[in-house]
Amino acid sequence: MSMMNITFAVLFFVFIIIIVHFDCLRNLVLKRTDDSSNRKGSSSENKGSQKEENKDFPCSREELFQILLDNIPVSILVKDVENDFKHILWNKELERQTGLSEEEVLEKTDEEIEPWIGLNDFIARLDQEAIRKGSVQQECPCRTASGREIYYKTDKRWVCFPNGRSIILDMCLDLTTEWDLKKRLSTIVEKQDRLIAKTELLFDCIEFLSKTTNRETVYRYILRRFGEGESALRSYIYVFDSPAPNRLEHAYEWDSKSAKPIPGFLKKIDLIHLQNSKKQLLECKTASILSTEHLFPESIFQEWVEEEEIGTVIYVPLFYNEILYGMLGVDFRERQKIFPEISLPVLSSAARLIELVHSHEQMHLREGNR
Repeated sequence: MSMMNITFAVLFFVFIIIIVHFDCLRNLVLKRTDDSSNRKGSSSENKGSQKEENKDFPCSREELFQILLDNIPVSILVKDVENDFKHILWNKELERQTGLSEEEVLEKTDEEIEPWIGLNDFIARLDQEAIRKGSVQQECPCRTASGREIYYKTDKRWVCFPNGRSIILDMCLDLTTEWDLKKRLSTIVEKQDRLIAKTELLFDCIEFLSKTTNRETVYRYILRRFGEGESALRSYIYVFDSPAPNRLEHAYEWDSKSAKPIPGFLKKIDLIHLQNSKKQLLECKTASILSTEHLFPESIFQEWVEEEEIGTVIYVPLFYNEILYGMLGVDFRERQKIFPEISLPVLSSAARLIELVHSHEQMHLREGNR
């Protein structure tokens, strides 16, 4: 049985109890809404008749109903409609949920006690809707008077009595655990969907690679597909000038519609200008997330970075025969972007495809030189 079915089953059970013991609820309400003399008289008469009816039972029906209210795992409250919606019943589960005791809330309105912080207007609208329609159900996240964050399902019903008085009967279920499970499941599904999409992207590039021998076409296709897949500003390839590199040289790039092409003065970058990031670029073995402040400390880069609003760069090293020969870079506008877990492995896969193309090209060059 699903959690939602259990929820409805519990609410149905509570409603059946209230229907079966409706006269007990009526007595409780009448005792708290009538004047003192009438309340005392009716209370003694009811108690006497109930004890006669249940003389073999250790308590009256009214007392039994109170025990049920105090032990049922559902929050139950009752408001006196004709008395400014003041609370006249507040069970133990509500005390546990809100941190407010029955003595603190009886004969008080929501505005006076604020059991659910910041929701007084919302609850008042639900009360009026219950009066208009007879009943109303609503789910909402809230914070109780005790500061506890919970997710509630409320079922409000307008109940009328023969004496002309009416009440709002409110039954609330704490669905926090269920809601957390839903969010976790939604997160898992989202990750699964992203993984499927990235896997399809990877297979698409592999298929394209198997059909095309033109290196430039393949590089540009990979840069575009992975750049679009990551909602990047741009993606590009730089290569080092030698196995003992002193300079990065621009090779290929893809730019999104909102990005400008890399300017000429950045087509060749002396590593000496990268200062602290030079060591990281040369020694990094896996995909890394770099801030622009760390990657481009020199003032010659800052104008470009600020103009393009580049906040974060993913850097993936490229290797051939275990020797670093270049880098795959991906720019993002977001500063300190929080990347999905799958992003770095996917961009690493893009780098492996680029390495495969490069290796294939080097093999053909060797064969042509023989």
